[in-house]
Amino acid sequence: MRKWSDERSGNPVSGPQDFLSRKSCVRVMGSRRREILEDNAAFAWYAEGSNVCPVRINSDGVGLLKLWQQQLRQFTNVGLETAQAIARAYPAPRLLIQAYEGLPAAEAAQLLADIAVVRGAGPCMTTRKLGKELSKKIYTFFTSSQPCQALGS
Repeated sequence: MRKWSDERSGNPVSGPQDFLSRKSCVRVMGSRRREILEDNAAFAWYAEGSNVCPVRINSDGVGLLKLWQQQLRQFTNVGLETAQAIARAYPAPRLLIQAYEGLPAAEAAQLLADIAVVRGAGPCMTTRKLGKELSKKIYTFFTSSQPCQALGS
């Protein structure tokens, strides 16, 4: 009689049915491992770190403006001066969203475009506008219902 053995471990099996059941079991375990790896890969973009808020906020709400500015700085090419200019016009994210809700989409996308951004101090001070592209990116971020929508170039 022919002896069957498991290819990987070399353990003897009693016959073709035992061999096939082991093979299907290995296949199931392999597919489960792949599912786990795919689930973990879904959050590969998430930067692991401590769960401590980088801005200290006390019970009176002191620090919320700084946190809002820090959130705005997450956009590409938004520096401290730009974040401060937006936060002066809209001191909280909710106020900006309410302003967006009260306007047609075309106007809302350009709501922040004319905000003056002051750079430097004294005689070296310069002023520029926020711009249409950045205004549109911020609008898209706060109003889009599609989680994977690109914010633009």
